[in-house]
Amino acid sequence: MSPKSKEQFDEMRQKSRAKIMEVALELFAQRGYHHTSISQIAKAADISKGLIYNYFESKEALLRDIVMEAVSQFDDIEAVLQSMEGTATQKLRWVTETAIETVLKDVKHWRLLTSLGLQTDVLTSLKEALRTKTENAFALSIALFKEMGFDNPKQEAYIYGALLDGMVLHYVSMTQLDMEYPLEEMKQFIFKRYNL
Repeated sequence: MSPKSKEQFDEMRQKSRAKIMEVALELFAQRGYHHTSISQIAKAADISKGLIYNYFESKEALLRDIVMEAVSQFDDIEAVLQSMEGTATQKLRWVTETAIETVLKDVKHWRLLTSLGLQTDVLTSLKEALRTKTENAFALSIALFKEMGFDNPKQEAYIYGALLDGMVLHYVSMTQLDMEYPLEEMKQFIFKRYNL
């Protein structure tokens, strides 16, 4: 067997890291963050406990990376939005479609993240980073509603955010119960509400 190239080694490391994060996310969501140990994660991932520490210095660091990786998907949306040409209405339509598509690509992942986010004190160490990202997202949303001519762009941004969050939460929870959620119909409702 020939020695592995640096690229092959890096690819193996990325796969191992992703597997650890996926297993940890499932266990954190099912058992709770505080009731899940590194040993349990290692056993479920079928790797040694020591190997986890090659990738993450602690359980808290593992959680931070899981959450920040998920949040980074919305950073990408923000970056595209800031450089996008077009009207505020076109941009809001694009944001709506892209946010929904991001969740639909991996419903299981977002279901687990939602569960994790509802666990008391789990995200305390990430509060500042998440607050900054949330404030930035709302600032962009407020700017869009202001440009669209809304009298109360800040309040409208909060309503819009609540609509999107509610749609995603309903979709994630209802599909888990094998129920249909009219996601496309609700997306069209948002488009109509804002003349997108």
